[in-house]
Order: sequence, then C-alpha cells, then structure tokens
Amino acid sequence: MRESLTVSKSESRETSVAQMLLCVVVVFLACNFLAMLNNALETIWDITCNTLINFSNFFVTFNSCCNFAIYYIFGQKFRNCFITTWNDLFPCVPLKVQMPIPSASYRSGTIRTAENDMELVVK
Repeated sequence: MRESLTVSKSESRETSVAQMLLCVVVVFLACNFLAMLNNALETIWDITCNTLINFSNFFVTFNSCCNFAIYYIFGQKFRNCFITTWNDLFPCVPLKVQMPIPSASYRSGTIRTAENDMELVVK
C-alpha cells in the first residue's frame, strides 16, 4: 500500500510540473507573438510600426510577470522559498508559510504547520 501512495505522489508532482511548464510555454508564445511579427515585418518587408513595437515590448515585459505568478501558483517549494525570503527581508509585513499536508500524517491525525504540530481530532 505504501508503494502505491509513493507512486501516485510522484505522478502527481510530475503532472503538476508538466502543467506548470505547459502554462509557461503557452504564455511565452502568446506574449512573444507580436515581437515575432514585428521582427518579421522589419526583416522581410522593411516595415516599422512604432505602435506594434510598444505593444510587443509591453507583452514581453508582461510575460516576466506572468512567469512569477505561474511559479507561485503551481510550485509549493517556490512559494515557500519566496515567503521565507519575503519574511527575512520585510519582517514588518510577514507572510505565512503553507506546508503541504502529507496524506499519511493526515490519516494518523497530525497536521504540520510552520509554528508547531497539532493533533487533529477526527470524530
């Protein structure tokens, strides 16, 4: 039984990483499409459109912001590392670290938190 939990846990991690990478790639392609179009227009037909350049620069910059949000949403380790770093740099505005609840610990009634361990009473 323990092996099946480990396999499903690793499969879950792989699926989560695959979803995150797919999301990063789709956002990258969507945000860099205008830049690619702009480069093609300048290279092939020698056409320069300043409005297109401004929009493409905005979307390339926006892509960087999206990557941070994607990593924060999908990556538990990234989120915990970010929160720990944030708390070290800005102690006056602390964020709470969310630790995942292992399924085996949940069944035994223990929940791990950043501050301490607590017993969960299941009725």
